[in-house]
Amino acid sequence: MIEINNYKLPSKWEEFSPKEFLTVSRYVSLFTEGALALHQTKIHLFCALTNFRIERLKPNQRQKFIDNLLKLLEDFNFFYEIIYSPASKFKNITFEVRKLLRKQEPEKIKEPEARFAEKLKRSYVPDLSIRRQLLPELRLSRRQKLKGYSFDCCRIPETNIAAEQFIDANQAYEAFEESRDFAYLDLLTAILYCQPYSSEKARALVEQLQSVPVELKNAVLLNFLGILNYLFRETKYSVLFSQAGSKTKKKNLLGMSAILFSMSEKGYGSLQEVAGLNLFTFLDLIYKNISDAINECLSLEMSKEEISEKLDIPINVINEFA
Repeated sequence: MIEINNYKLPSKWEEFSPKEFLTVSRYVSLFTEGALALHQTKIHLFCALTNFRIERLKPNQRQKFIDNLLKLLEDFNFFYEIIYSPASKFKNITFEVRKLLRKQEPEKIKEPEARFAEKLKRSYVPDLSIRRQLLPELRLSRRQKLKGYSFDCCRIPETNIAAEQFIDANQAYEAFEESRDFAYLDLLTAILYCQPYSSEKARALVEQLQSVPVELKNAVLLNFLGILNYLFRETKYSVLFSQAGSKTKKKNLLGMSAILFSMSEKGYGSLQEVAGLNLFTFLDLIYKNISDAINECLSLEMSKEEISEKLDIPINVINEFA
C-alpha cells in the first residue's frame, strides 16, 4: 500500500478487493485501448478508489490540484511499465538499473546510467502480471452466483485449475483476441466459472452469461490475462511459451492439446486423467518432458541448431536446459 494525502492506495494488483478490481479494470482497459492517457488513468483511479470528487473543487483550483496530485502519484505505477526505445541502446544499461527504469522515470533515479535513459524515447504500456484470482465469484442475479477457479501464487503456488480447463480457457482467450467476437468472451467466462470443470457444462453455461455486463466479463478477461502473463514471464514455465523460432507460432512450444494425448500415451494416465491434472502438475510434466528430450539429444552429441530443428524449440530455450 502507498499513502497519498492520507489515503491508502494499493501498490500491486493482489491488494485489490473484488469490488476495487472491477473499478480498476474499467480504467485500465481504457488505458490499454488508448482511450485514456497515463495521467488521466491515474486521476480516474485515485478518484474511484478514494471516492474523491474533483468536480467539487472550485474551477480555479482544479488544475493546480491535479498537477500536485500527479506528482504525489508518481509511485502509483502498478498497472503500467515504461518502455524505452531503441531497445538496442536500452540493453546497454545494466540489468539492475533497467529494472528500476521499468517503473520509474529516469530523472528520479540517482544511478548515473539513468542519465543515458533520459535521452531515449519512452512509451507507457499496461503491466498486467497478476498472481491471484481477484474475482472468486461471479454474480448472475440476486439469488444466483457462480464460484470461479482458484489461483494464488503470492506465497505457495495453489490452484484448482485443471489442465483441460486451462487449455480451453487459453484457446477461448486467443480466439477472442483474434476475432473480438464477444461469444468467445462468454465462453472464456463460462470455462473459468464452471466448477467442477467439464467442457460440456461450460458450453451449457454460456447462454446464462450473455446477460452478464460486458464490463464484468472484461474484468474476468483482464484477471486471466494477468495470470497468463505471470506464468509466461515470471516463472520457470516461461520457457514453455516462447514463440521465437517456433514453426507453429503458438504460445506453447508443443501445442497443449497435443500434449494431453502425448502424456496419456507415455503412461501418465488415461486421457481423462491427464486432462484432470492440476495445472501446476501438468506444466511440470511438460517442463520435464522438454528437459528430457533436450538432454537425450545432447547425449547424442547433437548441436543446438540440430536440436532446435528436430524438436521445434528455439535455441534460447535450449540454453535454459543445456
